[in-house]
Amino acid sequence: MNNRTRHMAMASIFSALSIVLKILSVNLTTIRLLNFSPITLILAGYFLGPYYGLLIGFLTDTAYSLTLPANWVMFSQPKTIAGIIFTAITTLWNLFTVSTMLWGLCGGLIKKFNFRRPLLGLLIVVPLIAIIETTINTLQMILWNYEMGVILTKLPERILNMILRIPIFVVTCNELIYRLEKTNLIESYYL
Repeated sequence: MNNRTRHMAMASIFSALSIVLKILSVNLTTIRLLNFSPITLILAGYFLGPYYGLLIGFLTDTAYSLTLPANWVMFSQPKTIAGIIFTAITTLWNLFTVSTMLWGLCGGLIKKFNFRRPLLGLLIVVPLIAIIETTINTLQMILWNYEMGVILTKLPERILNMILRIPIFVVTCNELIYRLEKTNLIESYYL
């Protein structure tokens, strides 16, 4: 198997894992409480590079959006191809998609900046991306005209969720990167 084929196979595996983890995430009212898909997105960015990380993040969020029943109702309303395309662009791809893509970029940044140890890069980049993600998602809620009272009431819960997820992501990604590099199960295909 040549390098390009192996590269695409690894991208497919990371995509499938990320999609499944995002679909299986536990939602508590408007908060996605247990979402571990960023772990596989970070690993994809680390091992495949930032471009593949961004692409896998895009595919993950698009596939997740397609599983939401509310989006299927929106697709049934337009009567023309142009209407369906416009609905897809405005419904499936929004700032939530951008925030998911940032997790794929995260792993690529850690590898690109050549931190001596991935743990140091994870400790710097993961909290930064988590803060940006929460900010972007809040902005998307405002753009979708969520009630400001609801946004402000749920914000402390979302921030607490973010704070609790950061150490889980850092420890898990560091351990998986260490073990996968040590066993040579996944070669770094970083472009």
